[in-house]
Amino acid sequence: MQLKLRRHRTTSCDSNKPDSVAGRLFVTVFFMFFLGMGLLFEVFLVREVVSAIHRRSWSVVSCRILESSVLQESNSENPYRFAVKYEYQVNGATYQSTRYQFKDSGSDNYAKAQKLADRYQAGLETQCYVNPKNPSEAILEQDSLSMACFVLIPFVFVLIGIGGIYGTWFYKSKPKTQKAVLPEVKGETRKSQWGLLLFGFVFFAAGSGFSYIFLIQPMLDMFRARTWIETPCTIISGQVLSHDSDDGTTYSVDILYEYVFDDKEHRSNRYDFMSGSSSGYQGKREVVDKYLKLKNTVCYVNPESPGDAVLIRNLTWKYAIGLFPLIFVGVGLAIMIGAVIGMKRRAAKESIGGWKPQTAFTSFHSSGYQRYYGPREDKIALKPQKHPIAMLVFPLIFCGFWNGLVSFFVYEVFSGFKTGRPDWCLTLFMIPFVLVGIGTVIWVIYQFLALFNPRFEIAIQPALLCLGGNGQLQWTIHGQAGRIRKLVIKLTAREEVVNTDGEGSNTHRKLFYEKELLSTALRHEMKTGQVHFTIPQSTMHSFEAEHNKIIWAIDVKADIPLWPDVKQEYQFCVSPQPVI
Repeated sequence: MQLKLRRHRTTSCDSNKPDSVAGRLFVTVFFMFFLGMGLLFEVFLVREVVSAIHRRSWSVVSCRILESSVLQESNSENPYRFAVKYEYQVNGATYQSTRYQFKDSGSDNYAKAQKLADRYQAGLETQCYVNPKNPSEAILEQDSLSMACFVLIPFVFVLIGIGGIYGTWFYKSKPKTQKAVLPEVKGETRKSQWGLLLFGFVFFAAGSGFSYIFLIQPMLDMFRARTWIETPCTIISGQVLSHDSDDGTTYSVDILYEYVFDDKEHRSNRYDFMSGSSSGYQGKREVVDKYLKLKNTVCYVNPESPGDAVLIRNLTWKYAIGLFPLIFVGVGLAIMIGAVIGMKRRAAKESIGGWKPQTAFTSFHSSGYQRYYGPREDKIALKPQKHPIAMLVFPLIFCGFWNGLVSFFVYEVFSGFKTGRPDWCLTLFMIPFVLVGIGTVIWVIYQFLALFNPRFEIAIQPALLCLGGNGQLQWTIHGQAGRIRKLVIKLTAREEVVNTDGEGSNTHRKLFYEKELLSTALRHEMKTGQVHFTIPQSTMHSFEAEHNKIIWAIDVKADIPLWPDVKQEYQFCVSPQPVI
């Protein structure tokens, strides 16, 4: 007996590399920009990190603080600077320095500069770091090495530039030939899944970091400030600070005020707990003008650290800006979950991925089908592709995360209406976020109710089906089968093709065979039963490669009134047809 197998033919994709020299030159210039900018920032960061590390080797010398204060500089993004003057001796010679850190650009937070002035008061004996090659150069504290965490970021642009230039001039596209795709290509697909997982983690980590900075940390500070002491204060000055960036000019409120706590005078310029700046000059100008007109106002002082104070400790619409990073958190989480699910499914199906011609039918069965389903049997039970519990996990996590954060803003909205001072800007801004939250709750409830749906036990006989072969489908419903209004069972086969390009990939699905095996509204026919079917000889057997696969499945749909319907897919293997 000789076995002949059908080969599934695929064609390689055309390369996107431009054919003309002018086109290549244009693309090269584009990637040269990436390469040049990446190298420029990489050199800058590496130089700064190396310099900071080098200063760690400076000599430690005793010094005495001569003067210490906080200076206010007008027309500056960071108007408050810790001004210090100290003297020290090296080799019998006395030197003076006014440098706190090597990179000291001031601060937009008065309290931060004041804490340094309080720490290094005049007359204090402390230590400083002196350049052994130039004793007149000294600093009080070493600069942070946190910049080292960002050294590899510009290197990504360098790799993009090098890869793009190489691909433009040296990459050779594969010829358009028809060939059988073998399972060895799965290693690349597995790598792509890991790459997708890493890509999702980057989104998730970036979103989480920004959410913490712009949402979680300010809200934690705000709720801790509920116990701060209300203290009368006097407004000293007020201005709108402008901050220049690549995206344009942004603005922030700077109001300096003075207060007395525990018989000691303190100053602060913290308006609220939302750091950073944003567009919109006029709104911030109105806030500054409002406080400059006030003769008597109050601030809220931290009793554990009287230097910390704030003018506004209530939740305002500004904090809603911190909700936007949650989009990156959700996208990253979805990508990671999808990648993990994809890897698990691929691992489960790997044994029936591509196929190689075998010399006997039993050889194909033992090398492929048996590894996937176990020892050969006359009947095999099929498992659903999506378990109800797995379908509930992601909606539950996303719903709890989203609504947990949104609830703080909703509470503030209701508090405003309760006190008769509603914040309409915050109210209108929160409407779409609340609607999304309500949608997630409905999603969770729907998936939770689906846990109590009738469960289907599906089996096919024989365990090994081939093209042109006859089979028998058996089903049994566990649970309340009487709730089902209509039951439909179909035999389907589809082809999935993954098209990739420079911007991503997309999957096209085409159903090339569908046959209704059962459609009934009779309850006695739903509980259990069996039906015969035939795999058409002219179709294609099960197949899976890097960019395409053939999937045979039993689709079950149960219509349940006023309840989530049952929609499950049970995939199985169809082998090539043996020919004598």
